[in-house]
Amino acid sequence: MKTSINNIQFGTSDADTELIRTPKIFTNAFFDPDNNINELINGYKFVVIGRKGDGKSAYYARMKCLSDSDSQLETIGESLEKLNSSFFEKFTDKDLTGGKRYVPMWKCIILIELIKYIELRGFGIQKENYLSIVDALSRAGLLTSNSIEQTITQLESTDITLSAANWISYGRHREKNHIMKGANDIYSVILNELKSIHIGSIKFRMVFDGLDDILRAKQFNIDIITGLLRAADEINRAFDKKELKFKTIILIRSDIFDLCRDPDISKIRFGSTIDLSWLPNGTLYESNLANLVLARFNMDGTFYTTFKDIWNTYFPMLIDNKDSFEYMIENTLYKPRDILMFFSLTQKMMPRQDRQLTEYEFKLLLNNYSREYFIVHMQDELTGFIPDEAINELQTVFSRVGSRRFSFESFSNEMSQNKVFSSVCAEDVLRIMFERGYIGQYRKRPGHPKEEFYFQININSREKYQKEDDCQLHRGLIRAFGI
Repeated sequence: MKTSINNIQFGTSDADTELIRTPKIFTNAFFDPDNNINELINGYKFVVIGRKGDGKSAYYARMKCLSDSDSQLETIGESLEKLNSSFFEKFTDKDLTGGKRYVPMWKCIILIELIKYIELRGFGIQKENYLSIVDALSRAGLLTSNSIEQTITQLESTDITLSAANWISYGRHREKNHIMKGANDIYSVILNELKSIHIGSIKFRMVFDGLDDILRAKQFNIDIITGLLRAADEINRAFDKKELKFKTIILIRSDIFDLCRDPDISKIRFGSTIDLSWLPNGTLYESNLANLVLARFNMDGTFYTTFKDIWNTYFPMLIDNKDSFEYMIENTLYKPRDILMFFSLTQKMMPRQDRQLTEYEFKLLLNNYSREYFIVHMQDELTGFIPDEAINELQTVFSRVGSRRFSFESFSNEMSQNKVFSSVCAEDVLRIMFERGYIGQYRKRPGHPKEEFYFQININSREKYQKEDDCQLHRGLIRAFGI
């Protein structure tokens, strides 16, 4: 029997809330066509990169669910949403530049968080040197904090000077007291002890998430994120094939990752990342986005054979003489959250019975989707790159421009009429919107007689905004702005 659309759980707008409200989605309907979860748990790759809404946080939720049923997996969640750059300034190495300044501190913090988790779970490690480390960290108040932000704050108050008795050996003599000064010293001592600790075959996976929210911090410093990436890489290498099976995983937006500048970031990019992409490759009805929805419909034992079977049940075949699914997809940015929120809004339009929407209702649904979800998602994605008050006024600017196709000059002129944009560069706004897929550009290519039109999500991700070329608003924004 096929379940009504009103009984399907499409989830919420973010994975954290979804995990709390509907955890069985991550148990019974988690869709991972490339088996990335296995790479994160058992392989070396440790950075998950994707656009906002591509499902990065869903991997943490899935790992949490697996941990609940697998005694050999421990998932440690670390949220950085409240992290402030000022926490780190005291601990930077003034002799280094860029992200390197923050690597020692991050390595120290990560291992302290690991010990905190091991002690909280009560694994009962009795090795003398390890117990000395635990005692030193406990006396400094570093094992009782409830968050990584509190750990960092407590480290600041301790001046990173910890005393541990009878646990450092020098030749044949045992030093009675060893004072650890500086993050590198603390990290080295803890690392040397942890690497040799045996806790069965348990895999410890520490997942860093919440980097989207760090953009909202007034003192945001991208070098801190660069330092975290380098520190995670170094720690993962240090624990590779050691007794304690520990790995650090980072979930990060592609636009934030692209801001990081460091000689080692390119190595991490090409050797250690999982780059999420949901662009259709072949038939839309058999794409990963379509199969994602199919998995939700069949989660409770319903047996829809294909996504097309589902689509034709609820939506007309054609809209303006175009395939209706293709018509709908062109109003999204090809993200999992896009299509799930579309189906969630569909539920609201048919609260009592299953039926096929009319063409008028279908277009009304797309309008609701653009206004209730698409534009809000865009505003969230621009946060941290453009001032909040300017983001709120973008609709007014585009409405005054008044057409889907527009030039840099027309946009810049309308923007200059609004005082909230006084400190905002028009070219920066359009560049950011182009890189995130909210506007496309017309190009005149050498050897091509006709002008061609592109959105960056459909071409090389390194394609740059060009001020001399006209722009075109995404269909979702056309509906949201009422242009």
